Amino acid sequence: MEKQAALRRRSGRNNDEESKGSVLNLEETREQELLLEDNEFKMEGTADFVKMRDSKIARVARSLGHVKKMYKNLNELVDQQGHTLVRIKENVVDSNINSKNTLKDMKKALKNEGSLQEKLASGDCSLVCLALWFGIVAIMFYFDLQVSPAN
Repeated sequence: MEKQAALRRRSGRNNDEESKGSVLNLEETREQELLLEDNEFKMEGTADFVKMRDSKIARVARSLGHVKKMYKNLNELVDQQGHTLVRIKENVVDSNINSKNTLKDMKKALKNEGSLQEKLASGDCSLVCLALWFGIVAIMFYFDLQVSPAN
């Protein structure tokens, strides 16, 4: 039995070595076949290969043209947005200045303008006089219309 086990071990090693060798031979033959096919393709289809390569190069060139256009458009958009931001900043500064000036003017107007009672008490009754004058003119106009149609 020991002899049979030893033979099996030896034959197993030989089978492993043989299988490894055959795998290597298969790989080498596959590589050689691929090289031969590649060489045949190169010899037979050189014109087709050149045409295909040229068409791919032309597609890449068109794609680069599109990318160039996109970057150009993007540059214009960024430039426009920059100008818009500058205008917004200027408008904010202007409105801040205008708000401060308006506040000053309002404070000044409130100081100069008093209440109606203070004006009447001080003798400034121009508003009352103007209202009375309009009232008198309206009454005179009314009576003039009453008298004129009878003629």
